[in-house]
Amino acid sequence: MKISDTEMIPMLVFEINKKEFGISVYSSHEVIIPPAITEMPNTPEFVLGIINLRGTIISIIDMRKLFNFPAPPMTTSKIILVNIHNIPIGIIVDTVHEVVKINKAKIEPIPSIANWEGNKNCLIGIAKEETRMITLLNLNNILSKEQLKIFK
Repeated sequence: MKISDTEMIPMLVFEINKKEFGISVYSSHEVIIPPAITEMPNTPEFVLGIINLRGTIISIIDMRKLFNFPAPPMTTSKIILVNIHNIPIGIIVDTVHEVVKINKAKIEPIPSIANWEGNKNCLIGIAKEETRMITLLNLNNILSKEQLKIFK
């Protein structure tokens, strides 16, 4: 299938550890300021706990821990509400920037030098937008099958 040179993909851009990432706007539902998070015992380190949002219990994933980034200085984090394999999950990020339309033809593959310890299928590619580089993620592949089992 030939990619159109003008096909634009709307991506929600956020920051983790001073690096920009993007997810499809269609996979995100809402951005919220983190409420009190209730810790849960015996969960992986990347799971911060759960929140009660308008009567729905939502698990919260710390993207810094999932991506093995260092702990942040005090920041004003945001939670992006998403569905991963039809499971409501909140991903906590440092900040949310904006929605950008990215030309699909200009998405480059992830460099082979990248030493990715996580699920390589979650990385779609790199979008170069003017002076920015945005790593594009496929949320349905962000968690391994083993990690996903804890949310079912």
